Amino acid sequence: MTDLCIPLRDFGDQEIAEIQIKVGNKLTKINFRVEFFKWDDNSISHEKRIENLKYAIESYNKNWELVHIYNPRPGSKYIQAMFRQRPVN
Repeated sequence: MTDLCIPLRDFGDQEIAEIQIKVGNKLTKINFRVEFFKWDDNSISHEKRIENLKYAIESYNKNWELVHIYNPRPGSKYIQAMFRQRPVN
C-alpha cells in the first residue's frame, strides 16, 4: 500500500497541509497544496475550459505533482486541484 486517504478540513487558497507519517522507525513529512483555477467562463466551451485547466496544470511548479482534481460545484467560478510536493533527493 502506498497511498492513504486522510480527510482534511477546508484550508485556504495556497495554504500547505503538512502531514507526518511514521512507518516503522522512519518519519516522513509530506506537503499538500490545493490550488484554485478559473473555471466558470461561459464565453468559452467546456472543452476549452478543460484545455485551459490542462495547460495550467502542465505549467505548474514542477516541484509539485498533481494528486487529484475535484469536481467543481454547479455554478462554481473555480475548480480545485490538489498537489503533493515531490520529495527532495
